[in-house]
Amino acid sequence: MWRKTWIGELAALWIGLSACLAGPGPLTERIGPDRAFDFHLQDGWFYYANLEDQQRLYRIRPDGSSRERLSDLPRATLLGFDGPAIYFGVFQHENDSSHDFTINGIYRIPAAGAPAKKLAKTSISRGQPGFIAAGNFIYYNGGSPEQPTAARLNLAAKKFNALFPAPIQQIERGPDGSVYLSREGDRGGIERWNPGAKAPVRIFSEPVQEFAVKGDWIYFTSARDSAPSTRSKTGRLYRIPAAGGAPTRLDAGGSFGLQIVGGWLYFTQGKGGPLCRARTDGSEIETLHDGPVFWPKLSKDWIYFTLGSPLKASGSKLCRVRHDGSDRQVLAKSRARFVAADARGACYMTVYDNTLFRLIPPPAAGERTRL
Repeated sequence: MWRKTWIGELAALWIGLSACLAGPGPLTERIGPDRAFDFHLQDGWFYYANLEDQQRLYRIRPDGSSRERLSDLPRATLLGFDGPAIYFGVFQHENDSSHDFTINGIYRIPAAGAPAKKLAKTSISRGQPGFIAAGNFIYYNGGSPEQPTAARLNLAAKKFNALFPAPIQQIERGPDGSVYLSREGDRGGIERWNPGAKAPVRIFSEPVQEFAVKGDWIYFTSARDSAPSTRSKTGRLYRIPAAGGAPTRLDAGGSFGLQIVGGWLYFTQGKGGPLCRARTDGSEIETLHDGPVFWPKLSKDWIYFTLGSPLKASGSKLCRVRHDGSDRQVLAKSRARFVAADARGACYMTVYDNTLFRLIPPPAAGERTRL
């Protein structure tokens, strides 16, 4: 495999030189020597499949220390976490046109430093979007990339169950080991699967684009009631009781990337649309940034996002803004995607070569680069 690490080093050097020429700006640090299939921050560690080591599973501290390999199995893909347990699969197939892949076997590392244990030999297609581990059950998309089906594995009984002949579109944890999920296709909707139940509790019966669970409510965007948008067809925003009931429409605009913090819903008006927020009852709709905003992520007091299309060579910027829309800042003028924030700064992954960096913004507000 062609190594692109030097590209990431040049990117960091260019960011640093640009900051020096422009005056005080954020400091840039490279975190670890590796390129990664993905990064995920869990309990103070970055977990990733290392492209520099045949895609074996690794972890590293955000300060670059304590880097270690967790498994000797090549072509691993990180699936998820359940408490201290880490779940991953072994990558077998990929369809570049649709980004589908099949994983032959599910593995679990019970705790850090413990050897990986194979749980079952099974095919997982389109794995990560439809995978979640909840107690004694694992929900995932099985079958093949051409005909994926939702399935469930009972770890205690070592038994598989086919749930329905369609892929899981999105899945979220519920209380007491239950999960909420939506399925692709016309059946769509939102349903709750309780541990061991043979049939789901139907919450909403029409297709949805995405949803978020918070307390006694589920917030979702409709796949049929679309709001007009110059960028994309995005569904209108609703909420429905988590136990089921009649949905209530919250706003007249489209929404994407639902996140809920402190009584506010945060979203964009379509993919690459303006960044907005509204109260969880649908009131006080505000525009926090005009966009085009991609991959918004809330972290403590800030919302991090990529401004401009990260897929275009013309460039995009890694930015942040406070939850109320104030103090807009440019952190990096490079094609990057925010990963997580730690006590020292914002960690981001470069889009072009999958390397991990951390940016430490300057402390004085007057020294910050403004949008």
